[in-house]
Amino acid sequence: MTDEDVERNTFDPTTMLARYVDEWELPEGRVAMMIRERLLIPPEMVAMLRHVGFEVLHVWGGTAGDWGERPVKLDEVEAMYVCKRPKLP
Repeated sequence: MTDEDVERNTFDPTTMLARYVDEWELPEGRVAMMIRERLLIPPEMVAMLRHVGFEVLHVWGGTAGDWGERPVKLDEVEAMYVCKRPKLP
């Protein structure tokens, strides 16, 4: 996200909510869809995973086409969470 996104009102850094129009190619033809998503920072995601019983083994940085076992960079909006599923009773 950028300062321009904030100025265009497509991203709110206080709520981490993003909204934008994306075009999808469907069998019926091209369709414009309004996308609304809540971005999470790594500590939030780790807390949620632990809350539901997962053991978080690693948090790695990356983006589509450039994943790796490396720290999350400040400008990345994607991360990979490697977790161990809890044992079922």
